[in-house]
Formats: sequence, structure tokens, C-alpha cells
Amino acid sequence: MGANMYIWTGINVDNALRKVKEKAQAIYNALPFSEKLFTMPIHVSLKMSFEVPDEEAQMVIAALQRLFATQPSFGMQVIGLEQYDNIAWIRIARSAKLDKLHDDILALLQTQFDVQPHEYDLDYTYHVTLFMDDDAEVVKCAAEQISTTPLPKLLTVDTFAIGTSEDGKIGTWTVKNVK
Repeated sequence: MGANMYIWTGINVDNALRKVKEKAQAIYNALPFSEKLFTMPIHVSLKMSFEVPDEEAQMVIAALQRLFATQPSFGMQVIGLEQYDNIAWIRIARSAKLDKLHDDILALLQTQFDVQPHEYDLDYTYHVTLFMDDDAEVVKCAAEQISTTPLPKLLTVDTFAIGTSEDGKIGTWTVKNVK
């Protein structure tokens, strides 16, 4: 049996959050983080990453690209910064459009490729991860430092991203943007 490929997908908001990312990178570089977070564009995750057999990976990516090509631009409301244990993120408000897109991704993957939803996909929290580490105190310190950085109230959905990785670990993803 062949190897598996991990696939991830999200909304690329790297340009819209450029100043937030620059501040987060400076904080990240100043603190003793063990994870390599800024190897991907800043993004709103749309689904938990998942595994598919290598021989299906390009078909899955093509199907996601076709789905994204049909999506009109729309706005997402930014709720604010949140920190839980070992992760800090920018929370994005649920909306009918985001939920439909998330559900469409889940249905596509399940019906065409037998990819079952992850338990977190069942009550998904839309977010932009800023900091994550095994050391919750480092994350708490980073979240406090970035808490005064202004966040936009609205982000536009117009560019998607699809990432692939042979092992699914942070720092190993190759990402392509899809308009």
C-alpha cells in the first residue's frame, strides 16, 4: 500500500492581516516557541487537515479547486483575539456563507473520497491561528503582547489556499493559492 498525503484548506487572509502577521512574527521570534508557525500564509481554516492516499491527492486538490472557483467573494466578521491553553487565534464569526462552504467541503470529501469529518469539523470554530506551542505560558505571553494590535472588523473571502504535507506536521506544508 502507498503512502498518504495530508491536505489542508483555508481562506488566505495574509495580505489583509499583514500588519498583524508582522507583529506576531516579531513576538514569535522574541519568545522561546518550539513550533514553526509562520511557514504558511495567515489563513482562516475551513476544515481540519486530513489524510488521503498519495494516488488520490491530486484528484482531491482538483475537486477542491473546482469548488473554490464557484465561490463568490463575501465578507467575514472578525470577533477578536482569543487564547485557550496552548493556542491563540483571531476568532471569526460564524455565518451562513462560511457554514455552507464548510459543509460543501465536508460533503465533497465524504461523497467523492470517503474522507470522514474530524470531530472538530462537526462544530467548527473559524479562526486564524497566531500562536501555538506545547508551552501554554509562552502562548499566553504572546497573546498578551499582541492584544493591543488593531484588528480589522471585516475580512474578504476571495482567495483560498490548499496545502499538502507528507507528514502533516507544522512547518512541512507546501501551499498553493486558489482564486
